[in-house]
Amino acid sequence: MINTEPPQANHPPGDQSPYRPDIDGLRALAVLAVIFYHFNEKSLPNGYLGVDIFFVVSGYVITSSLYQLPGGTLGDFLLGFYARRIKRLVPAMVLCAAISAILVRLFNPAPAVTIKTGLTALFGLSNLYLFRAARFYFADSSKLNIFTNTWSLGVEEQFYLIFPLIFWLLVRPGHRRSVMFPLAIGTMSLASLLLFIRLSDINQPAAFFLMPARFWELGAGCLLFTIRGRYARTELPGNIRRWLPLLLVGSVITILFLPFGQTKWLTLAIVLLTTMMIGTICPGTTLYRVLTSRPATYTGLISYSLYLWHWTILTTSHWTIGIHWWSAPFQVLLIFGLAASSHKYVEKPLRHRQWAASRGRTIAFGLFGSTAVAILLLILLLPGADRLYLGTTSNGEGPADGRQTGSTILAAPQYAGVADSIAAARRQCNMTPHLLSGKNYQPKPTVDRDFIRNCVNAPTGAKKILLVGDSFALVSAEHIAAISRQLGYEFRLIYGFGCPYPMSQAEIRHNPDLGCTEIDERLLLDEVIGSLRKGDILVLRIYLPRYLPYDNNNLPAVEAYDPSIDSLAANVNSRGAGLLVIGANPTLTTTQVQSLHLQWFNFQKGSASTLAEIGPTEKLETAFYHKVDDHLRDYFAGRNLTRFFSLKSYICGRNNLCRITAGGQNLYSDDSHLTPFAHDLFFEDLLTATTGLAAEIGAGSRSPEK
Repeated sequence: MINTEPPQANHPPGDQSPYRPDIDGLRALAVLAVIFYHFNEKSLPNGYLGVDIFFVVSGYVITSSLYQLPGGTLGDFLLGFYARRIKRLVPAMVLCAAISAILVRLFNPAPAVTIKTGLTALFGLSNLYLFRAARFYFADSSKLNIFTNTWSLGVEEQFYLIFPLIFWLLVRPGHRRSVMFPLAIGTMSLASLLLFIRLSDINQPAAFFLMPARFWELGAGCLLFTIRGRYARTELPGNIRRWLPLLLVGSVITILFLPFGQTKWLTLAIVLLTTMMIGTICPGTTLYRVLTSRPATYTGLISYSLYLWHWTILTTSHWTIGIHWWSAPFQVLLIFGLAASSHKYVEKPLRHRQWAASRGRTIAFGLFGSTAVAILLLILLLPGADRLYLGTTSNGEGPADGRQTGSTILAAPQYAGVADSIAAARRQCNMTPHLLSGKNYQPKPTVDRDFIRNCVNAPTGAKKILLVGDSFALVSAEHIAAISRQLGYEFRLIYGFGCPYPMSQAEIRHNPDLGCTEIDERLLLDEVIGSLRKGDILVLRIYLPRYLPYDNNNLPAVEAYDPSIDSLAANVNSRGAGLLVIGANPTLTTTQVQSLHLQWFNFQKGSASTLAEIGPTEKLETAFYHKVDDHLRDYFAGRNLTRFFSLKSYICGRNNLCRITAGGQNLYSDDSHLTPFAHDLFFEDLLTATTGLAAEIGAGSRSPEK
């Protein structure tokens, strides 16, 4: 995305290569696809693949650029390359980052994750941060991070750390045309492609965000220039020369409009088609004339600024007025106006101006600029910077719009001190604190046998309620602890983020290679089951809609969790203990999340009637939630020592329409987690269900038969 060197012609490596305006036309196609997608995903379901078009173009252009650099020592070569990169990329980036960070502070009440993304983006590391922070590009929450789009810049910048060195070692000395360079890049690209395919099945965020899984896309462009340069004078037959590029671009546009899904194979197709397009477009053809038209080439020339500023404008819009049919024309004009201004007054003049007497100092000036803006972002993270927020806040951490979300039940005298009594468990029994950000960040834990036993074991002879799960276990912990106190049980907790603990991903998805990051699932399950004694209760609280893929926009089978739950129940019951599974809840859209925190700058989001309820098909996760919840209620009916507690009746009414607020209070704290107030709504019934299960265990019921 970030490489906007003048695209070169298909001349043999080493020859002086003139500008290729059709490459800028391809950049225009790519950036417009991305912008259309971000305006409205339904209008261009696979528009995000525009970034993959950029990757191929960047690989092609950067290889062309390297062939034009003068010879010399390795140090001279690298200094020349990075000085050009710094002058080209840093000015627009630091300007956009500074303005974007200030906008974040004005409209985002809890901006820590977003600003930290910006900090890493300044140094080409935001893709690693987003991956480490367990963010997902296609999640609605990504739309609220003003720096999410910089992940692709990080991929390219990391590619630039190794690619010039490989080039110099295999090409530059003597400027020889060795077959070793394309052989090396081809081998690395093949390994990267296999890694991408593999990670797409077992760890999609890694396949999406990490440079090693994206190397093959830039490598495709590199190989095209190297190989095409050797055969540049080979002419295609007339009809093929005329019609093949049109067929290729038509195929690309068709893919962009296909229903969302099958991202792995569509990415492979778009990279292949883009590579073929670059290699076959010839002057004099219809496609060449379209791509080299003035609007297309100009859009391509400002594509870097368009990519930066479009996301700033759209994210700020999500936090404020939203994106509507009436606002879109003004937002488009603002995006193109800012991009054109950035290109004219920042990119072009600073790119061609001499910054310093030496290339080393030029690089130092670029790093200084990035560091200066990074310091600004760090200042915006200080507690006093929350005064910049234009809304009202209740505690410095979130918005106050007159709707309370705290628990009334936990404030009752009989539950006094419950939160304090489990504070240590919430802190010490998080298996994945390294995925947290902000003030809650803790060192990465070693989840070994001692770690688990410290969390799950209760005093000898004491009955316990053991709560296990993901982040939904965390938000339920205080209410489950209150139930434990009411029943006279000890309360224990162990949880982590992003996995269906203590169940196995492999068992749920029937893929033996799937697992939860850095956690020994078998050890966890063995220790959890081994800690149970007769009379204990294991409470499972996970977000059921999220651990299955929605391939090609299709809902998973509602029976997907059955084998894993059966296995867990059998193990729990064999210890004379009971299993209580608490159901999930619907997922909100980005606009609905915004409606939770009404301020003067986004008040209209709360006035729309569609925001008052969650439709049963608004998101795939919500659609699957309703189906799997209905299935599990029937599936658990009549079982002994096992209960399924559905939350549906407390949130949803007729026709599966579900509430976002109740009695003027929010039921959600974000797109999926319920507030303490929402837990109050079903507390008494959950207490009754747990009491009944405890009584059944005490009566000596046997393991269930299905």
